Amino acid sequence: MTTVSQGAYSIWPLLTYLSHGVTGLQRVYTQSANSLVGPLSYQHAGQLLTGLALLLVMAALLVRSRRSLDSGGYLPLVTLGMTAFLMLLTGIVSTHFLLALPLFVLLWRWTRGPAYWFIVIAWSVTTFVTMYGDMGVILSAHDYPLLAPANNPVTKFFVQLYTSDRFINVGTVATICALAWLAWLTLRPPHPAEQPISKPAVSQ
Repeated sequence: MTTVSQGAYSIWPLLTYLSHGVTGLQRVYTQSANSLVGPLSYQHAGQLLTGLALLLVMAALLVRSRRSLDSGGYLPLVTLGMTAFLMLLTGIVSTHFLLALPLFVLLWRWTRGPAYWFIVIAWSVTTFVTMYGDMGVILSAHDYPLLAPANNPVTKFFVQLYTSDRFINVGTVATICALAWLAWLTLRPPHPAEQPISKPAVSQ
């Protein structure tokens, strides 16, 4: 038995809230074997969505030109596959979200502008809050007197933020938007201005 999430703001804390009205940390730690719709559990839905997303990324890799892949065009697709895996699969730990962050940072060439900064900042903030908040929840004043939320106002603040329904909604929607924006930028047909310009043949 696993939970829909183990601290991470994937799509599932939002779905547990919208589909069953679960609140607080229970949104994150709902059992993944519970029903989402009829006989379909959260876990099976997550596996199905993750499989479809990875198949889409593999298909995109197959149709990309060799020239595009050789010049680094595989990086946005790899990042999209990693992000979809983290967002759609159940049972993901908040620290796992760190795996995608270096890939986001490397995407400046393909995303640039508002999209780049939104994705990097949204992912960084939600990952930090969930990591710190998840850690703060399990700290006891007896074992960790300096960091425990009972004694440390910073830890208390992040625990309250992490468990707040409002922030869970904002953080989850932000990560979903980051995934959707990345998918659009990665899978959309290239604009004519983005097409590589071939060099004219030199006449003999």
